[in-house]
Amino acid sequence: MDNNKIVPMWAAGVPDKPLDWFYPSVFVRGELNGIQGIPGDGKTWLMCEIAAQTSIGGIVQGVKDENDCAELPCGNVLYLSGDDAPERLKERLVSRGADLSKIAFAPEGSLPQIGSPELEDLFGQIQPVLCIIDTLQHFVGKANANEMTAITSALQPLQPLQHLARKHNTAVVTIMHISKYAANGNGGDSSGYSIGSYAIAGIFRTLWTLGRLTENGGKPSALRALCQSKNNYAEFDPSALLFELRDGFRWVGVDADISAEDLFNKSKKKRGRPAGKRNDVKSEILRLLDGGVPMPSAELEVTVCELTCCHPNTVTTAKKELGVESYQQGRQWFSVLRGQGTINAQDTINTPEG
Repeated sequence: MDNNKIVPMWAAGVPDKPLDWFYPSVFVRGELNGIQGIPGDGKTWLMCEIAAQTSIGGIVQGVKDENDCAELPCGNVLYLSGDDAPERLKERLVSRGADLSKIAFAPEGSLPQIGSPELEDLFGQIQPVLCIIDTLQHFVGKANANEMTAITSALQPLQPLQHLARKHNTAVVTIMHISKYAANGNGGDSSGYSIGSYAIAGIFRTLWTLGRLTENGGKPSALRALCQSKNNYAEFDPSALLFELRDGFRWVGVDADISAEDLFNKSKKKRGRPAGKRNDVKSEILRLLDGGVPMPSAELEVTVCELTCCHPNTVTTAKKELGVESYQQGRQWFSVLRGQGTINAQDTINTPEG
């Protein structure tokens, strides 16, 4: 018998395993997830918030709208940082109400390399529901870090980490720096920002880009956006998650107008929300509902999205700001501008549309 012979795995024999979201539509358990951005924009602060809430089974901002919340599973967290000392991370975790008995670091000076027996032993001891790698370059060895743009060098150090994630059903979130080329606004599609290689993005099931927004005039603000660059499993296109770093961490809400590519375009003064997008959406809604003529709500949304190339959440927000009323007639919902059109007494009314 040939011991090197590969025995096929028939699809009929593969056990059923439902998709297990750690952070719904953001991070998935049993797989690799990534966050990329430039130093100082808040990646570590965000992961301290998520680690803290994991330790207590807490609530974080959901991706559907500003009122959406997501409950994280309560469990142990393995936080591996090559940048920040445990004392500094502890300060942030305490500020976010963490249960410190559920969060573990590697001893200083003993960071385990990806694929090492030491890292596998840590997973076995801690059994983490969440593992944070901050940042990737510290954990792949010097030779691999210098060659991360080569396909084979990019994937080889990550494959053992993927194996650990699946073995322990852990949500592994890897923090990465983006290339200088991408940070200067020349990176094209955001899934290729990570150290300049699409090969790295390929192994992640979710990949998010984090960046700082700007105030009028191009001045950097305290507001950050986490935008989807790649998501293999989400059933819809999640909105950008917004948080603020001003005397600590604070969730702000979501914004469907911001994309990952908007965070790093060629002009730093243009970083952030595309100028005029929501105003364009409002103009189309006003035009379509002009004269008080009701319009089927679903048709209105589809039409405005097609005309302005916007996300449906942007239409919903714009209708709220315009005071659009909706009413149900039979099985169909209609939209009409407040104070215009006729709503019969028997119609079900929702004011403003939500």
